[in-house]
Amino acid sequence: MKMSDIVKKTEHLPADFGASLMKGIEQTRSTLSTGGGGKPFMRLSRAGEYIYGPQNVEVQPGSHWAVNLAGLEHGWVCWGDGELLGQVMCSVQLPLPTRPMPIEGYSFEGQWGMTLACVKGDDKGLEAIYKNNSLGFRKAFDQLLSDIRSRYVIDQQFYWPVLELETSNYPHKKYGKIFEPIFKIVGWADAEGQLQTAKPRAIAPIKPEPAPEAAAEPAGEPAPAPRVGQRRRPAAR
Repeated sequence: MKMSDIVKKTEHLPADFGASLMKGIEQTRSTLSTGGGGKPFMRLSRAGEYIYGPQNVEVQPGSHWAVNLAGLEHGWVCWGDGELLGQVMCSVQLPLPTRPMPIEGYSFEGQWGMTLACVKGDDKGLEAIYKNNSLGFRKAFDQLLSDIRSRYVIDQQFYWPVLELETSNYPHKKYGKIFEPIFKIVGWADAEGQLQTAKPRAIAPIKPEPAPEAAAEPAGEPAPAPRVGQRRRPAAR
């Protein structure tokens, strides 16, 4: 087909077609996330360490990461033999995109993500994107959203969570020890990034009266604490 043939077919387009097209492209791009926009990607390694970037830099144990609530996303991702074949992501403020058709026989699965900024530690000022579709990440992300909603009910200013990244693990017959993320909330900030400094008012708990003939139960072993990644970097202070 010649260029002249294409021009003839578009002679009857509206005069504002170009402007309308550019507006539509911008609106579409604002709801899609196909890359990190220059931000490194964070992930939890099979060894139970949080790492980021192509150099697999270890996240400093004890460092604090503020969640950018404007960067919470949901959508779909398609993996095939360890290769990323496609993904469609948008803000959680928008409806979940329609699930795309499979690629090369591989189905799209649900994926969730967020943008984090280090506010305490050697990586202070660094922003990273953390998104995943594993069951462990899904559970941790769901708990985080629940905590944010509960917080907003009592405080409409300081409801942006600050996290310390921890892990838990369980044994798997085929893959050995499986690590899962834990997003431990250690503080709250406002939309401007100002950390809440005022401590909440402490309320003394009401102690129940002991049962007159309650038998003392034997002390069991303490529950294991969630495992933090191997400390090759000094802990943040």
